[in-house]
Formats: sequence, structure tokens, C-alpha cells
Amino acid sequence: MSGKALFSLIILNLVLCTVAANVRCFKCAGVPKIEDCSNTITCGDNEECFVRKSVGAVGNTLVESGCMSTNVCKLISSGKRSTEMNKRASVGCFQCCNSDFCNKHLCTSQPLHANHLECFSCNDVLKPEHCTQTYVCGREQECYSEMRLLSTNYEKRYSLGCTSKVLCRALEADAGSGGGNYCSKCCHDSYCNTKLCGLLNNAKPLMTVKPQDRNALPGDKIELQCLVAHIDGVPFNITWTHQNSNNNVSTPPVQLTRESQILDMTITSQHYGYWTCSARNQNGVVNATALIKPPVPSG
Repeated sequence: MSGKALFSLIILNLVLCTVAANVRCFKCAGVPKIEDCSNTITCGDNEECFVRKSVGAVGNTLVESGCMSTNVCKLISSGKRSTEMNKRASVGCFQCCNSDFCNKHLCTSQPLHANHLECFSCNDVLKPEHCTQTYVCGREQECYSEMRLLSTNYEKRYSLGCTSKVLCRALEADAGSGGGNYCSKCCHDSYCNTKLCGLLNNAKPLMTVKPQDRNALPGDKIELQCLVAHIDGVPFNITWTHQNSNNNVSTPPVQLTRESQILDMTITSQHYGYWTCSARNQNGVVNATALIKPPVPSG
């Protein structure tokens, strides 16, 4: 590859990375000060964070914040739209910025939450990034994130917030023995806890087989289902094996449907015995076993 082509490829990658990283901002309307804003929003393409601080008709201070087109931000900041804005209220401050949550520091001369962290705070959300509320922690507290797998349907749930530093250390130590179905982590910077437990690179799959035991006559059509809970972003694969074979199951009368991990079979005497479903990812393998046996003779 020529030097010019390589340079063009590097520039293209930089552009793609810049476009993909949409900024996140605090969003509020009509609060008396930016410190009171705890809602967040992810901006669209070519948008950035802003804060507009105005004085209302009765002398009260009104703060509006959120996302705004980068071009509009530049126009307003340059004063080209100040006449239109003054028709609604007397604007005391208008500022824009283009990094995550940066507008919490705009249009204010006071240090924000000195010696305190501000963390995302939610209970039982499906994804950490779905949490849009923030909370100011107390002294000697840190941001934390917790993930657990529900035993009923293997869905993940996340809880985020503030907790004491001492409790953080205990929760992190306890989560280390959770086997991949539980995560608890803490961090020491404001707004840091949405990315702590979203991807568990060290987690193995969690699995069960239904039904675990099955009585069947020759000629019966049955299915075994391998239910796997896994972590997004950590690929895994499934194999079935029979106790009398070291080969993976892949030929009729047994048919493996990859998408649903279901093993369909028409029973013969060779199918009796233990069947093992194995789920493997980069961190290891877990197994679950089902037993197929003939019915117990009556009388």
C-alpha cells in the first residue's frame, strides 16, 4: 500500500470514529441552576451540549440544557441570533461544548459538588446505558454498577448508584466468585459507572437443559433444549455429545438447530443414555446433561 493510500485510510478511520461517538449531555428545561439538572440524553450526529441561562419576566433565573446542532451553537455563540433569543428572555449566558456531560460545567462560576462524585443512579434497567438519571454521592462514597442474571428467564438486569467505599470493596470481592451470573464493580470518577458491568470479559456462559430426564419409546420424536445465557460481545458456541460417542452430534436422525440450541431426534435404542450440551466461549466451557431412558415396565 502506498504512503498516500495509507494516509487516506488513517484519515477515514479517524472520521468514522468521530462520527460514531455521539456525545452525551445533561438535559433540563426551566431549572434554577445547572447543578439541579440530573437527566441525561445522547445527542444525534453533528450535535453538541449547550446551556442557556436566562432571566425571566419576574427576575427569576431559568436554565435550559441539552443537545443542539453544532452549527446553531456557533451562530448563537457568535451573537448572530441574539436578537431572536432576547425576544423570549434576557439571556445571561449561552455556552456549548462537545464532550460527555461537559455542560454541567457551563454558565456557572461555582465548583460543582466539591469533593463529591456524581454517578448514574437507576434500579433494574435492561442496559447500563438506559440509565439517564444522576445522583450526587456523599463523602466517602463511590460510583457502583451491579449486574445479575435472573434465574427465571436468564435476562440481565443492572442497578447503578452510589455506595460507601468499604461496601464497594466487599461487593467486588463477593462478585469474583459469582461464576459469571453476577457482577459488582466500583469506580472513582463522576459518570463512570455505566460501563463497569456491561461487558464481562471473564464470564463463562450460564446454562441449563430442558427437560433433564425423559422417558421415551422407540419411534418417539422428542427434543432437548439447551438454554444459554451469555454476555453480549463474548461469542460462544454450542455442541451436543452422547455418552457413547466422542463426536459432536451433526447427522440424522439427530438434527441440531444452531439458532435455538434444540436437539431433535427420533428415538432408537442407540439414543438412550446421557446427552451433554456444552457451551464454550473464550473463558472456558460449561456443561449440562439430560438423560433419555426407556419407560419403566409396568407391574
